[in-house]
Amino acid sequence: RSPSHLFPSLPIPCVCLLTGLYGWRVSTPPSFPTISMSSPLPSSPTTPSPSSAGLSRVLESAYFISQRSTRVSIPPAGVSSAATKLLREHKKGSFSLKTWSLNPLNPTHRDEDMVMWIFLIDTLNFSFWLPKGKKAPVYYDGKEYNGYWSLCAAVNRAISEGVQMTSPAFLAGVTLEEVQHIFRVGETGGSSDPVSDIMEVPMLKERVNVMNELGKVLLDFYEGSPVKMLKEANQSALSLVEIVMAKFSSYRDVHQYAGREVYIAKRAQILVADLWAAFEGKSYGTFHDIDQVTMFADYRVPQTLLFLGLLEYDDETISVLQSQQLLESGSELEVEIRGCSIWAVELLKREMVRLLKAEGATGSD
Repeated sequence: RSPSHLFPSLPIPCVCLLTGLYGWRVSTPPSFPTISMSSPLPSSPTTPSPSSAGLSRVLESAYFISQRSTRVSIPPAGVSSAATKLLREHKKGSFSLKTWSLNPLNPTHRDEDMVMWIFLIDTLNFSFWLPKGKKAPVYYDGKEYNGYWSLCAAVNRAISEGVQMTSPAFLAGVTLEEVQHIFRVGETGGSSDPVSDIMEVPMLKERVNVMNELGKVLLDFYEGSPVKMLKEANQSALSLVEIVMAKFSSYRDVHQYAGREVYIAKRAQILVADLWAAFEGKSYGTFHDIDQVTMFADYRVPQTLLFLGLLEYDDETISVLQSQQLLESGSELEVEIRGCSIWAVELLKREMVRLLKAEGATGSD
């Protein structure tokens, strides 16, 4: 998704990238092999383990992928150029956690029910891609919503109709028929005459499965309370990511690449970031290591990175993408695009920190 609810006044490229810089601060990055911005990356790096480098498994995996990628690369000049552009946006003061609550679809009651709403939304936050010319509009409160926001609208519409969307017990037993009704499309709830460009929300059976899993795991391990899971994480973003990936199979964004497992953890990290933003870094959104969360490697942000010159593709990859071939989840090319995207934004963050330090910025500036 494109999280413009956090950066409503920024151009879309800046919106996508700033989201990848969640919680970054002017501080010394964790210990890691030094990479010159003006020289090629080492061809045979010695990649430290997350524990020895003080890094998340996601960031270590991204570095590992970037060093071995044959079809996707990160041009140093692109990093420098993008850092200058993004820093200019940062100085405008456009970024604020307070903007999360400004979108009318986001809840504002900062309590346990809001935690559950966020957990449900992020559990369902996948596959809003539709064939060209198709749409799956959800109507709520007199407005039409598409893409990610159609998800929020559908959930809120169901809640307004008395459906217990934030009840783990309800989620554990929700059926396909119920989910079809919850995510009905069309202005009259799907009962109008068929329209050629309107289609059902994608992957409804999979959405039933993840809703069932969310409810059952919370009931079996946390007495139905997502807050108990947050307490287990002890205000650590990285711990919460690990817990979520271990407990929920739908969040297990882990793949095989170059003979080992690599961790992408897109939605687990989005969950952490959404809690942090929604609660403005306080209460249930307090994470002492929020700056260790990386960008979220989806299918939209790489487009922005390519546009800004932070990524480069070889001719074969460009041909594959231009022909609109679907990339299998976990395929080598998909992993290289996602891993290099994460590492490109990490390099971007480091360059922005360097520029800020050169200007004399300190603390959380």
